[in-house]
Amino acid sequence: GTSEAAALYIGGSWLHAQGVAEGERWSRIGRKWLENRAARLIGIDGSFSQYSLNYHRVMIDTFCMVEVWRRHLRLPQFSSKWQARSLVACEWLRAMINPLNGDGPNLGANDGARLLQLTDTDYRDYRPSVQLGFALFANARAYADDGAWNLSLCWLGIELPEAIAASSSSQLFDDGGFAVLRRGRAMAMLRYPRFRFRPSQADALHLDFWLDGRNLLRDAGTYSYNTDTQWLSYFPGTASHNTVQFDDRDQMPRLGRFLFGEWLKTSYIEPLSSLDDMTTFAAGYRDRRK
Repeated sequence: GTSEAAALYIGGSWLHAQGVAEGERWSRIGRKWLENRAARLIGIDGSFSQYSLNYHRVMIDTFCMVEVWRRHLRLPQFSSKWQARSLVACEWLRAMINPLNGDGPNLGANDGARLLQLTDTDYRDYRPSVQLGFALFANARAYADDGAWNLSLCWLGIELPEAIAASSSSQLFDDGGFAVLRRGRAMAMLRYPRFRFRPSQADALHLDFWLDGRNLLRDAGTYSYNTDTQWLSYFPGTASHNTVQFDDRDQMPRLGRFLFGEWLKTSYIEPLSSLDDMTTFAAGYRDRRK
Protein backbone atom coordinates (compact mmCIF):
# COMPACT_ATOMS: atom_id res chain seq x y z
CA GLY A 1 0.00 0.00 0.00
CA THR A 2 2.73 2.52 0.83
CA SER A 3 4.69 1.80 -2.36
CA GLU A 4 1.67 2.00 -4.66
CA ALA A 5 0.46 5.21 -3.02
CA ALA A 6 3.92 6.74 -3.41
CA ALA A 7 3.98 5.79 -7.09
CA LEU A 8 0.60 7.47 -7.65
CA TYR A 9 1.68 10.61 -5.80
CA ILE A 10 5.09 10.98 -7.44
CA GLY A 11 4.01 9.89 -10.92
CA GLY A 12 0.78 11.88 -10.84
CA SER A 13 2.42 15.11 -9.69
CA TRP A 14 5.16 14.73 -12.31
CA LEU A 15 2.58 14.22 -15.07
CA HIS A 16 0.61 17.23 -13.85
CA ALA A 17 3.78 19.31 -13.95
CA GLN A 18 4.22 18.19 -17.58
CA GLY A 19 0.73 19.42 -18.47
CA VAL A 20 -1.19 16.13 -18.17
CA ALA A 21 -4.44 17.19 -16.49
CA GLU A 22 -5.33 13.74 -15.14
CA GLY A 23 -2.04 13.63 -13.24
CA GLU A 24 -3.45 15.95 -10.58
CA ARG A 25 -6.21 13.44 -9.72
CA TRP A 26 -3.72 10.57 -9.50
CA SER A 27 -1.52 12.68 -7.24
CA ARG A 28 -4.47 13.44 -4.95
CA ILE A 29 -5.33 9.74 -4.75
CA GLY A 30 -1.72 8.90 -3.91
CA ARG A 31 -1.58 11.58 -1.22
CA LYS A 32 -4.86 10.34 0.30
CA TRP A 33 -3.57 6.78 0.56
CA LEU A 34 -0.15 7.81 1.84
CA GLU A 35 -1.91 9.60 4.70
CA ASN A 36 -4.20 6.62 5.23
CA ARG A 37 -1.44 4.00 5.21
CA ALA A 38 0.77 5.96 7.61
CA ALA A 39 -2.11 6.28 10.08
CA ARG A 40 -3.19 2.66 9.68
CA LEU A 41 0.06 0.71 9.28
CA ILE A 42 2.50 2.62 11.54
CA GLY A 43 1.78 2.38 15.26
CA ILE A 44 2.07 5.23 17.71
CA ASP A 45 5.42 3.77 18.82
CA GLY A 46 6.75 3.52 15.25
CA SER A 47 6.18 -0.23 14.80
CA PHE A 48 5.19 -1.20 11.25
CA SER A 49 2.58 -3.69 10.09
CA GLN A 50 5.04 -6.05 8.39
CA TYR A 51 7.03 -6.80 11.58
CA SER A 52 10.25 -6.82 9.57
CA LEU A 53 13.42 -4.79 10.03
CA ASN A 54 14.13 -4.82 6.31
CA TYR A 55 10.62 -3.95 5.18
CA HIS A 56 10.57 -1.25 7.83
CA ARG A 57 13.50 0.27 5.94
CA VAL A 58 11.64 -0.09 2.64
CA MET A 59 8.73 1.86 4.12
CA ILE A 60 10.99 4.60 5.50
CA ASP A 61 12.85 4.93 2.20
CA THR A 62 9.50 5.17 0.39
CA PHE A 63 8.30 7.98 2.66
CA CYS A 64 11.66 9.74 2.32
CA MET A 65 11.36 9.58 -1.48
CA VAL A 66 7.89 11.10 -1.23
CA GLU A 67 9.05 13.93 1.04
CA VAL A 68 12.10 14.72 -1.12
CA TRP A 69 9.87 14.79 -4.21
CA ARG A 70 7.30 17.00 -2.45
CA ARG A 71 9.99 19.52 -1.57
CA HIS A 72 11.46 19.37 -5.07
CA LEU A 73 8.13 20.35 -6.66
CA ARG A 74 7.18 22.67 -3.75
CA LEU A 75 3.93 20.79 -3.20
CA PRO A 76 1.76 21.27 -0.06
CA GLN A 77 3.01 19.60 3.11
CA PHE A 78 1.55 16.36 4.34
CA SER A 79 -0.43 16.37 7.58
CA SER A 80 1.26 16.68 10.96
CA LYS A 81 0.14 13.10 11.71
CA TRP A 82 1.89 11.78 8.59
CA GLN A 83 5.05 13.64 9.57
CA ALA A 84 4.84 12.35 13.13
CA ARG A 85 4.30 8.71 12.11
CA SER A 86 7.19 8.94 9.65
CA LEU A 87 9.46 10.22 12.42
CA VAL A 88 8.52 7.60 15.03
CA ALA A 89 9.11 4.92 12.36
CA CYS A 90 12.64 6.30 11.93
CA GLU A 91 13.14 6.34 15.70
CA TRP A 92 12.02 2.70 15.89
CA LEU A 93 14.59 1.65 13.30
CA ARG A 94 17.40 3.59 14.96
CA ALA A 95 16.58 1.98 18.32
CA MET A 96 16.94 -1.48 16.74
CA ILE A 97 20.33 -1.09 15.09
CA ASN A 98 23.91 -0.92 16.30
CA PRO A 99 25.40 2.55 15.73
CA LEU A 100 28.87 1.04 15.29
CA ASN A 101 28.09 -0.83 12.06
CA GLY A 102 24.44 -0.09 11.29
CA ASP A 103 23.39 -3.73 11.55
CA GLY A 104 20.34 -4.97 13.42
CA PRO A 105 18.30 -8.08 14.22
CA ASN A 106 17.33 -10.19 11.21
CA LEU A 107 13.74 -9.67 12.32
CA GLY A 108 10.87 -10.84 10.10
CA ALA A 109 10.77 -11.21 6.34
CA ASN A 110 13.96 -10.36 4.47
CA ASP A 111 14.06 -11.10 0.74
CA GLY A 112 16.83 -8.63 -0.02
CA ALA A 113 14.69 -5.56 -0.80
CA ARG A 114 16.61 -2.27 -0.71
CA LEU A 115 14.96 0.77 -2.22
CA LEU A 116 17.42 3.67 -1.96
CA GLN A 117 20.91 2.39 -2.70
CA LEU A 118 22.68 5.75 -2.84
CA THR A 119 25.76 4.65 -0.89
CA ASP A 120 28.29 1.82 -1.17
CA THR A 121 27.52 0.74 2.38
CA ASP A 122 26.78 -2.87 3.20
CA TYR A 123 23.25 -4.10 2.58
CA ARG A 124 22.79 -4.62 6.32
CA ASP A 125 23.88 -1.08 7.22
CA TYR A 126 20.63 0.76 8.01
CA ARG A 127 22.26 4.06 9.03
CA PRO A 128 21.84 5.87 5.65
CA SER A 129 18.06 5.40 5.80
CA VAL A 130 17.90 6.46 9.45
CA GLN A 131 20.03 9.56 8.85
CA LEU A 132 17.95 10.63 5.84
CA GLY A 133 14.69 10.07 7.72
CA PHE A 134 15.83 12.09 10.73
CA ALA A 135 17.02 14.94 8.51
CA LEU A 136 13.66 15.10 6.70
CA PHE A 137 11.24 14.51 9.57
CA ALA A 138 13.11 15.76 12.66
CA ASN A 139 15.52 18.31 11.13
CA ALA A 140 18.23 16.63 13.16
CA ARG A 141 21.09 14.16 12.72
CA ALA A 142 20.64 10.65 14.03
CA TYR A 143 24.45 10.27 13.85
CA ALA A 144 26.67 13.22 14.67
CA ASP A 145 29.85 12.05 12.94
CA ASP A 146 30.57 12.33 9.25
CA GLY A 147 30.33 9.07 7.31
CA ALA A 148 28.82 7.23 4.39
CA TRP A 149 25.39 7.56 6.04
CA ASN A 150 25.43 11.22 4.96
CA LEU A 151 25.88 10.51 1.25
CA SER A 152 22.17 10.04 0.55
CA LEU A 153 21.56 13.59 1.73
CA CYS A 154 24.25 14.88 -0.66
CA TRP A 155 22.77 13.02 -3.63
CA LEU A 156 19.26 14.26 -2.87
CA GLY A 157 20.20 17.86 -2.11
CA ILE A 158 19.15 17.73 1.56
CA GLU A 159 21.10 19.99 3.90
CA LEU A 160 22.74 18.21 6.83
CA PRO A 161 21.05 19.58 9.99
CA GLU A 162 23.03 21.14 12.80
CA ALA A 163 20.90 19.64 15.60
CA ILE A 164 21.80 16.17 16.88
CA ALA A 165 19.13 13.80 18.21
CA ALA A 166 19.55 12.21 21.63
CA SER A 167 21.16 8.78 21.50
CA SER A 168 19.05 5.61 21.72
CA SER A 169 18.58 3.86 25.06
CA SER A 170 16.52 0.94 26.34
CA GLN A 171 13.04 1.27 24.94
CA LEU A 172 9.72 -0.60 24.89
CA PHE A 173 7.65 -0.63 21.69
CA ASP A 174 4.55 -2.19 23.17
CA ASP A 175 2.24 -1.37 20.26
CA GLY A 176 4.28 -3.69 18.06
CA GLY A 177 5.63 -6.07 20.70
CA PHE A 178 9.35 -5.27 20.88
CA ALA A 179 11.64 -4.58 23.82
CA VAL A 180 15.15 -3.20 23.20
CA LEU A 181 17.53 -3.39 26.16
CA ARG A 182 20.87 -1.57 26.08
CA ARG A 183 23.61 -1.52 28.66
CA GLY A 184 27.21 -0.64 27.92
CA ARG A 185 28.55 -2.83 25.09
CA ALA A 186 25.51 -5.12 25.07
CA MET A 187 22.10 -4.95 23.39
CA ALA A 188 19.17 -7.38 23.50
CA MET A 189 15.89 -7.38 21.58
CA LEU A 190 12.92 -9.46 22.76
CA ARG A 191 9.97 -10.08 20.43
CA TYR A 192 6.64 -10.69 22.17
CA PRO A 193 3.15 -11.10 20.61
CA ARG A 194 1.17 -7.88 20.06
CA PHE A 195 -0.32 -8.73 16.67
CA ARG A 196 -2.62 -6.16 15.06
CA PHE A 197 -1.59 -7.43 11.61
CA ARG A 198 -0.95 -10.90 10.28
CA PRO A 199 2.30 -12.42 11.57
CA SER A 200 4.47 -14.01 8.90
CA GLN A 201 6.78 -15.66 11.44
CA ALA A 202 6.19 -17.79 14.52
CA ASP A 203 8.83 -15.89 16.51
CA ALA A 204 7.19 -15.19 19.89
CA LEU A 205 9.77 -14.52 22.64
CA HIS A 206 12.64 -14.66 20.17
CA LEU A 207 15.70 -13.09 21.82
CA ASP A 208 18.45 -11.36 19.86
CA PHE A 209 21.67 -10.65 21.76
CA TRP A 210 24.51 -8.38 20.60
CA LEU A 211 27.89 -7.64 22.14
CA ASP A 212 30.33 -5.11 20.66
CA GLY A 213 28.33 -5.08 17.44
CA ARG A 214 28.38 -8.89 17.03
CA ASN A 215 25.09 -10.77 16.77
CA LEU A 216 25.69 -13.73 19.08
CA LEU A 217 22.07 -14.96 19.48
CA ARG A 218 20.09 -14.42 16.32
CA ASP A 219 17.13 -14.96 14.03
CA ALA A 220 17.87 -17.24 11.08
CA GLY A 221 16.02 -14.97 8.64
CA THR A 222 13.72 -16.04 5.82
CA TYR A 223 16.18 -17.33 3.23
CA SER A 224 14.64 -17.28 -0.27
CA TYR A 225 11.36 -17.34 -2.15
CA ASN A 226 12.66 -20.14 -4.38
CA THR A 227 13.81 -23.09 -2.31
CA ASP A 228 12.68 -26.46 -1.02
CA THR A 229 9.44 -26.87 0.93
CA GLN A 230 11.45 -27.97 3.96
CA TRP A 231 13.23 -24.61 4.17
CA LEU A 232 10.18 -22.55 3.29
CA SER A 233 8.59 -24.09 6.36
CA TYR A 234 11.68 -23.91 8.59
CA PHE A 235 12.79 -20.29 8.32
CA PRO A 236 9.49 -18.57 9.25
CA GLY A 237 8.79 -21.28 11.85
CA THR A 238 9.60 -21.43 15.52
CA ALA A 239 12.61 -23.76 15.10
CA SER A 240 14.67 -21.09 13.31
CA HIS A 241 14.30 -18.59 16.15
CA ASN A 242 16.07 -18.24 19.47
CA THR A 243 13.04 -19.10 21.57
CA VAL A 244 11.34 -22.01 23.36
CA GLN A 245 9.64 -24.62 21.17
CA PHE A 246 7.28 -27.25 22.54
CA ASP A 247 6.85 -30.71 20.97
CA ASP A 248 8.66 -29.70 17.75
CA ARG A 249 5.66 -27.67 16.59
CA ASP A 250 5.18 -24.07 15.52
CA GLN A 251 3.72 -21.68 18.07
CA MET A 252 0.80 -20.99 15.71
CA PRO A 253 -0.78 -23.22 13.04
CA ARG A 254 0.29 -22.42 9.50
CA LEU A 255 -2.54 -21.36 7.17
CA GLY A 256 -0.44 -20.59 4.11
CA ARG A 257 2.97 -19.60 2.90
CA PHE A 258 2.88 -16.14 4.52
CA LEU A 259 0.19 -16.55 7.17
CA PHE A 260 -0.24 -18.14 10.59
CA GLY A 261 -3.54 -18.61 12.44
CA GLU A 262 -4.55 -18.59 16.12
CA TRP A 263 -2.51 -15.46 16.73
CA LEU A 264 -0.77 -15.46 20.08
CA LYS A 265 -1.50 -12.91 22.79
CA THR A 266 0.84 -11.81 25.53
CA SER A 267 -0.55 -12.93 28.88
CA TYR A 268 2.19 -11.64 31.17
CA ILE A 269 4.50 -8.62 31.18
CA GLU A 270 7.16 -7.49 33.62
CA PRO A 271 7.84 -3.79 32.87
CA LEU A 272 11.11 -2.56 31.39
CA SER A 273 13.33 -1.52 34.27
CA SER A 274 16.83 -0.03 34.43
CA LEU A 275 18.56 -0.08 37.79
CA ASP A 276 22.16 0.73 38.66
CA ASP A 277 23.58 -2.61 37.53
CA MET A 278 20.74 -4.30 35.63
CA THR A 279 18.26 -3.76 32.81
CA THR A 280 15.31 -6.19 32.74
CA PHE A 281 12.10 -6.97 30.90
CA ALA A 282 9.97 -10.12 30.73
CA ALA A 283 6.90 -11.32 28.85
CA GLY A 284 4.96 -14.56 28.45
CA TYR A 285 2.13 -16.06 26.42
CA ARG A 286 -0.19 -19.07 26.28
CA ASP A 287 -0.76 -20.79 22.94
CA ARG A 288 -3.92 -22.48 21.63
CA ARG A 289 -3.15 -25.66 23.59
CA LYS A 290 -2.61 -23.78 26.86
